[in-house]
Amino acid sequence: MSKKGVSKISGNPSPKVGEAVTYTVTDWYPSTPQNQRNPANVIWELFKKRSNGRFTTTNIKKTGVGNFTFGEVAQKHAYRLEAYLFEPEGEGASTIEINPQPEVVPKIEKVELQYVDDSPGTVFSFTEKMRARAQCVNLNGKKLKFTLWEDDATGEGHDAKNLLIETKEATVDRTGVATVEFMLTRALMQKAMQGETDPQQLEFYVTVEYFSHNKHATVNVNVNNPLHTPAPNPQSRPQQPANNHTPPAQSTPETPSNNAQPRAENSPAAEKPASQMEERQVAGQNPNPSEELHDYQEAQGTIQADQPPTPQSNEGKTVSVVEDSSVEELLDAYFAKKEYTKQTGEAAGTLEYQFGSNGNKTATDAEKEKIAKIIFGKPAVKALADKKEYTTLEAIKQALSREVYNKDEKISFQTFKLGGELKKITSAPLDTKLYLVAKTAGSGLSDKQATIIIKEKDGLIKGSAGAVLPILEISEEQMEQATPTTGEVPGTEKSEFTGKIENGMVKIPVHLRPKSDDELKQWKEKISKGKEDGEYTYKFGGENKVTDENSKKRVAEAILKNAKNGNTNNEKIADGKTAYIDDIEKALEIKTYQKDQTIKFKLYKKEKELLYLQAKAQGEKKHDKEFLKADGEYFEVATKCPRCGVLTMEELTQVFPSAAEDRKTQLMDAFNGANSKFGLNTCRQKAQFFAQVLQEVGESINVRNGEGLDYPAEELPRHFANFSTTGRLNGTPNNLAYQYGRSAQNNYRSNPEMIANIAYANRGGNGNVASGDGWKYRGRGIIQITFKNKYNRINTRIDNDYPEFGIDIDANNINNLNEGTVASMAYWEDYGCQTEADKGVERPNFDAIVDIVNPSTPSREDRWQNLQRMITIFKVKECSGGEQDSAWHQPLDTMVLRGWYSETQWSPGKSDFHGRTGGKHDGLDLYAPVGTPIYASIDGTITYQEDPTGYGHRIFLEGNYKGQKYFLMYCHLSEYVTGEVKAGDPIGKTGQTGNANGQAAKMAHLHFEVRKAKMSKPSFSPLTEIPELGRAVNINPDQTTQTGT
Repeated sequence: MSKKGVSKISGNPSPKVGEAVTYTVTDWYPSTPQNQRNPANVIWELFKKRSNGRFTTTNIKKTGVGNFTFGEVAQKHAYRLEAYLFEPEGEGASTIEINPQPEVVPKIEKVELQYVDDSPGTVFSFTEKMRARAQCVNLNGKKLKFTLWEDDATGEGHDAKNLLIETKEATVDRTGVATVEFMLTRALMQKAMQGETDPQQLEFYVTVEYFSHNKHATVNVNVNNPLHTPAPNPQSRPQQPANNHTPPAQSTPETPSNNAQPRAENSPAAEKPASQMEERQVAGQNPNPSEELHDYQEAQGTIQADQPPTPQSNEGKTVSVVEDSSVEELLDAYFAKKEYTKQTGEAAGTLEYQFGSNGNKTATDAEKEKIAKIIFGKPAVKALADKKEYTTLEAIKQALSREVYNKDEKISFQTFKLGGELKKITSAPLDTKLYLVAKTAGSGLSDKQATIIIKEKDGLIKGSAGAVLPILEISEEQMEQATPTTGEVPGTEKSEFTGKIENGMVKIPVHLRPKSDDELKQWKEKISKGKEDGEYTYKFGGENKVTDENSKKRVAEAILKNAKNGNTNNEKIADGKTAYIDDIEKALEIKTYQKDQTIKFKLYKKEKELLYLQAKAQGEKKHDKEFLKADGEYFEVATKCPRCGVLTMEELTQVFPSAAEDRKTQLMDAFNGANSKFGLNTCRQKAQFFAQVLQEVGESINVRNGEGLDYPAEELPRHFANFSTTGRLNGTPNNLAYQYGRSAQNNYRSNPEMIANIAYANRGGNGNVASGDGWKYRGRGIIQITFKNKYNRINTRIDNDYPEFGIDIDANNINNLNEGTVASMAYWEDYGCQTEADKGVERPNFDAIVDIVNPSTPSREDRWQNLQRMITIFKVKECSGGEQDSAWHQPLDTMVLRGWYSETQWSPGKSDFHGRTGGKHDGLDLYAPVGTPIYASIDGTITYQEDPTGYGHRIFLEGNYKGQKYFLMYCHLSEYVTGEVKAGDPIGKTGQTGNANGQAAKMAHLHFEVRKAKMSKPSFSPLTEIPELGRAVNINPDQTTQTGT
């Protein structure tokens, strides 16, 4: 049969990163009918080249137009683009191999100032950190220099009076971002005040510099000055007339100013005049003035001393005007956690490093820098943070005193202490250790006592709004110690907490729990249930016998189900309320209930346990204020288990008691980087996962170089049917078994390679015996991954769920702890282990997982015993759950199916689930003019995953609703947010991106999907899966209302 369809395409095989490229059909096979030669029907599919040279799909497809834009991560990979009408051919002129190229000119696009919680900076205090974040293009892996300066002049730009405060370095990560933090301490403030003409406010800017030199400055930012004492006769600052800014004269490239830095040849800077920084002779204070300038950008403006605070603009401009701090005041009170991240420079000890290879040259500074960077990235150096220590590149370089180092030679370098910093938090579960913090201003409160009281907003625990919540006060030593599992919990239960104000702050270590374990259990139950909200009267529809506790539980379950659904002539429990089995059991007696008899039990309204603080102090006057007492500011006692989302070194040490620290660190870092991506972020997931891993790698994390397969001949048929005379498991050994298994025929020397090639031939994507695939793809990794097709599925799963990982898994790297851990986690999700683990830790759940991992393993019972250990180690029975259910909120204010599919075609049925020919359409198309606000439908976390040729800008909202985890997909957006959100939060706006680009305005819509697996299309209608959604959507819209405006 003659070929039909696309025979040839054209386009750029080396597109630049970030550049939109269009690929086109240039020819068709001769036998293609004219009516099929329609480019609008052509499918453009992108394939990615793997390390084995084969191409596998990226799942990026687009019908009609071959428009593609490759991001920075793409420049490390090769792709194949194919156009077809029916099926891809895999080679020939209908394909183009694409190798994305870096953008030619590296640049720093934007510099922003932020608080440490990543929110944009507005008013900075002298006691906090200021974070500077640079967004870059084509600078991945490069070092940037961040310099914090004081600007003593009004307005933006830089003046000769500028003073260098601090300089730091950071490396641009693979997303193109580099970040540093500056601590605005009293010492820095005093340095900055030198020459200050207006001590009521201090102005700063940050210059970010690429080593070859790329500069971009933020606008000025003012920082509160607590040291300010008003001058008796302040002098006014000279003012220019409004709207009459006179910039300094600018030099041209041909006549640079005397202070201009040398320009890099052929750089953007070479075509620009001298910067304002150079004109104002600030460059002379640059720590590296001899370096060549690659590029610069600057922002201009004016800030007046009497100007009130204004919101931050798109350019990041912030203005801070602060009241005189000599006036005593309670400024703030909040909950905080201590994080050990501050580099103190204080010596801690030394770390010994042993070289693992020969020929490590360190004769020159460049060679020392290269080797020091390699050592700096080693797990043992990263693990210093667990001991609250760190080292520096300079310390490592100083230890490199010889010209070359060979294998097993050692060096020792200095380590330093990490200092603790208190970070404000807005939520924590019960049984968490934290700090109560109050901040003050004014000398009148220095060294005085401050008292902090914790109060409930609604009184879920104590029963009344505004009730005082007593918890444990502990010592700093107890803050660092693990809570004992038996015996009395350390600490003193108090209702008021008092401490001394030092340097404008009081901090009190506390344990968020009562003294009694029984009372703690009651607190957790009250928070879990919510607020009591009336009673429910249940009427029996027939005779019900309650004879013992088991029958009582069974009847209670039936009653709750009937009450929730409104069955047996009972009213349905009102929306927003619920009831619980234990309350119904308490209401039931051991007796026979007749028809129409009634019982009553409590109803609850799901409420969050919210806390606020009252702070009091006595200086020259009495101060008594409440903090956190406003919507959006309350501290939430979280119900999410604090252990679910993270794997700790303490847990790993119990799982692998014989493992070296660096191996545990590698495994921990890899797991914590990927756990939320693959759904292994609950205690039960960790327990089930490590029950299997422990069996494979042992207590020392010994990742074998592939499955051993050193079997005696008699054992081979138990594991592999190819060695059985019957061709089935457990048959009599055949000749191959005796030839390659241990037997008298071969002097009891097995041939594991041939055993693997025979056992795994022509299975799971492997080739025949001669191909050697059986040995190459034998069981490897921390969960023994076997067969070639599993590697392909694992890589596809990683590309979809964890694209930032950026490493292809193959038989050569899967035994590395980093790659092997991530590969096993991707396997865990893709092959269904994650789904089974979510169901529980009972024997049927465990057996279902073993049946996936290795159904014929003789170690099934050993693995079951492993699970019992893991249940204890990960405290599964104490876990309150990884995620809690949320309320439902509609994604749009108006929920109606889109009707227009062209200027003349009105087909709202196509917008429904599977509403198109062949059942194509996996969600809902909801009519929404461009720019319509969208909302989070549930509580959860939003991640972004672009699909430029299909869904365009799309986000996934991951969260729980009615006991089910969902991934809600919003597509074709013009704006979006990422991160943690609550149901009802605005999260973006609709648009026409992806394949909706260019559609008529009246066709504008939100494509909305409800998925149970992030990258798997749903097999169910969202309108029936989510009844609230089904009731809200109008499936018969009025076409006159859909105009696109």
